[in-house]
Amino acid sequence: MSLSPQILSAALPMARSATVPQFSWARSLSWLPILAAKHTERDSVTKLLNTRFGQDALNATSPPLYQTATFSGIQAEGAAFDYTRSGNPTRHLLEDAVAQLEMAEQGFAFTSGMAALSAVVRGLTKPGDRIVAGADLYGGLHRMLSYVAKQNGLDVEFVDLTCSVQAERAITDTTKLVFAESPTNPMMQVVDLAALGQLCHHRNALLCVDNSLMSPLLCNPHALGAHLVMNSATKFLNGHSDVMAGVVTTIDHDTAKAMAFIQNSEGAGLAPFDAWLVYRGIKTLALRQTQAQSNAELLVHTLRQHPLVGNVHYLHPSAVATDCRAELHFRQARGGGSVLSFEPVCGSSDFSQRVLNNVELYRSSVSFGSVHSQIEMPALHSHASIPEEERTLPPALIRLSVGCEEVNDLIHDLTRALETAALDVAPSLVEHHLGTPLPANEPLHACTASMPTWQDVVGYEEADPRVHQALQCGYPRFVYPPTVKRLIAKLDTLHANADETCIPCPSARVATRMHEFLARCGVDRNALRVVDLCLDDVCAVVLPTAAAGLAKSYWQHMGELVSSRWAARVLSHLETGPIPLATTPGLTDARQQLRKRIAQLAKQDPNNVYCFQSGMAAISSCTRLLRQAAATTPRAQAKAVVLGFPYLDTLKQLQHPHLGPGAHFIPDGDIRKLEAIAQEEPILAVYIEVPSNPLLKTVDLVELRSVADAHNFPIVADDSIGNFCNIDVLSRDDAYADILVSSLTKTFSGRGNVMGGSMIVNPKSQWYQEHAYHASTSHQELLFLEDAQALLSNAATLEARNARVGASAEQLADYLAQHPAVAKVHFPKYNNSEEYRAIARTTTGWGGLMSIILKNEAKASAVYDALKVPKGPGFGTNFTLVCPYTLLAHYQELDFVRQHGVDPNLLRVWVGLEPVEEIIAAWDAAFDSALSDVETRDSA
Repeated sequence: MSLSPQILSAALPMARSATVPQFSWARSLSWLPILAAKHTERDSVTKLLNTRFGQDALNATSPPLYQTATFSGIQAEGAAFDYTRSGNPTRHLLEDAVAQLEMAEQGFAFTSGMAALSAVVRGLTKPGDRIVAGADLYGGLHRMLSYVAKQNGLDVEFVDLTCSVQAERAITDTTKLVFAESPTNPMMQVVDLAALGQLCHHRNALLCVDNSLMSPLLCNPHALGAHLVMNSATKFLNGHSDVMAGVVTTIDHDTAKAMAFIQNSEGAGLAPFDAWLVYRGIKTLALRQTQAQSNAELLVHTLRQHPLVGNVHYLHPSAVATDCRAELHFRQARGGGSVLSFEPVCGSSDFSQRVLNNVELYRSSVSFGSVHSQIEMPALHSHASIPEEERTLPPALIRLSVGCEEVNDLIHDLTRALETAALDVAPSLVEHHLGTPLPANEPLHACTASMPTWQDVVGYEEADPRVHQALQCGYPRFVYPPTVKRLIAKLDTLHANADETCIPCPSARVATRMHEFLARCGVDRNALRVVDLCLDDVCAVVLPTAAAGLAKSYWQHMGELVSSRWAARVLSHLETGPIPLATTPGLTDARQQLRKRIAQLAKQDPNNVYCFQSGMAAISSCTRLLRQAAATTPRAQAKAVVLGFPYLDTLKQLQHPHLGPGAHFIPDGDIRKLEAIAQEEPILAVYIEVPSNPLLKTVDLVELRSVADAHNFPIVADDSIGNFCNIDVLSRDDAYADILVSSLTKTFSGRGNVMGGSMIVNPKSQWYQEHAYHASTSHQELLFLEDAQALLSNAATLEARNARVGASAEQLADYLAQHPAVAKVHFPKYNNSEEYRAIARTTTGWGGLMSIILKNEAKASAVYDALKVPKGPGFGTNFTLVCPYTLLAHYQELDFVRQHGVDPNLLRVWVGLEPVEEIIAAWDAAFDSALSDVETRDSA
């Protein structure tokens, strides 16, 4: 069928009131003022909703659907339509509507966005013509230009059109057609469309802009110099993912004739029913896209603060003043849209795939622009056709098209999926060789080391060279991390004389305190000096080598250490010169975000949260605060009281004559003994652990609060074992602590690859004003930024990890309590359970730590040796961890601790994220093996 002049004229919409400007691309851009004038109109949506669709005999208020292939009366005077391939009133209505939205003169609807782009290429180019396209394009267009266009004799080059230098080099006088997208999909790069339009004008090239990501509601590329604009109507224009369509608009009459010809001759025009569906969708475009964009902005805010998320690609209006890309974008668009992309901070494609597997509200789809939210990995889906070596996007990138659902539901679903993805890979339940860092894949920052046999632990305590030489690392307060050892060696070469060594300190204040401690311990003051390393206030104390052990004890008991990451930064500074901090997204905000995260968990004000480089640093800072606050009171010279059997170093810090105020020790936790002391002398504060380590006992905090109020002393609680998720000792009316300290190294982090601590000053306390004042005026931010970022990232999964660990621990405790080889299980469920419940949050369990006593010493060591799980000091890790705790913590005082109920052969057990069935099976196997060996030896 030939295309008659009458049909051609009919293919160009007839009911058009505006006149097509007559111009030549080669002569001028005189039509731009006309479009700029159109651009100022703000009632295009209203006009669209009230479109007059021609004469209708029945006066329908909604346009009729002309679902017909042919029209009769083609010989009639002025007949416009004869065959739907050549023209159809329903399709023309849609084409007019999109042309009006894009401020163009003519539009042409095709069966898909790719069909529309293909029509542009076939209708406006010939073999030998040159096409320039942006490098960060939709994968389908990249595929078409790379293969189909090149096979038809076209010269195609992909360049970064966001770079004016590259654009000017690539777009030459021989260039026929330029394809651009702004912002680009999915990396949200911004192309200066006005500058690109000017360049194309000077080179006599046609500029075609894919406006699908913005839609005509948010951007009108014709007004910026684009000759053609394509919208994939499948996306925002239709908005319901139930039709495929693409619409090309143009303002040039000659180009319009060419597009009409290709549409008719190739038969790729949109079917009437599909056109009717798209037109109906356009009527709600403004409502849908406004809501979706609002949701996207809120979601972006959440993602940019989420520790599992790295770069977030989105153009937000709040960034106009600080981001040149955003400033350019909002010069040529009216919003950021509702499509965004982000990268997981771990950079793992497997992690991203697990996120997609765990979302519930987001539909996994290669498309965007629907009323419902969609998610995909562009490298695997929409852009998979681009050869890997040509892709400009990260393989782990996730793209979201945010829909119109309730935004809080979307935020909750995505954050849950992120956190679940981080938990989907359980650690391996394996035993490691002596000295292996735990976790084994992070040797530089690991916070413990493997001690797989009972004799290894004994050897460690007795300084056996076999054990100490095998240790690649250890708990960083007890064993200098590898990077700290290297830093000490470097400092020794730079600043130490013969028989001297250097200990790095995170600040001049800490160095001064260590200097004073050493002097009080008898080291000659003239043999001590402090060196400023001229980086982040880090200093070094230079001291006699003979006093290195004393300095190490300060490092251990006060916890005011330089972390492995910080040491690495100082080393780089010393070896290569000044360096900037790592550019991890959100790094400069990490400490603030960490305080917010802790406050969220503890349900407190972030302004009352203080972070430290270790849990012991939090405790030592708390003690200084209390002594400052009590300086003008009767408690100025008072001792502290440690109530219950605590973690050893807390007691040692408080009792040390040059570190703490002195302390009474009540190992059995008897509050009557505390009250007796309080009646005889003032008390600086009472220190408790909730629950205690290693006996997992919980003090009666209601009674303790009553005694504390009666005798006027504060309560300091350490919830490192209980953790923020399980217990609440801050907000209850009758059972609260005045100050809460925590080791963030443990359950909060879980990874076992970073140290940290926190202190929360309770606003309910009668001493709050004094405590808050001294905390705020004396606190130094000594938690290294990279450590804060690591803590944030690790803690993103805390709630989910805690729930899984708690459930597994209860199952294991029940199993062990029934085992014939076990004499006793220390676990909050069995020890002072009512006291624990009094401070427990309503929906949580008993925690992940327990201790067990076996029925004879031979079996204790044999079971430990036979147990095929990670073994070594510490708790709170994502992996299970077992150790003979009493040997490690109290080797020199075993008889003393036995008197207070701590068995020398106690095994402390932390339950990790491994399947609980595997954990129980490992204990079964260890019991079977150990009991069999013991019986064999006994009979022999």
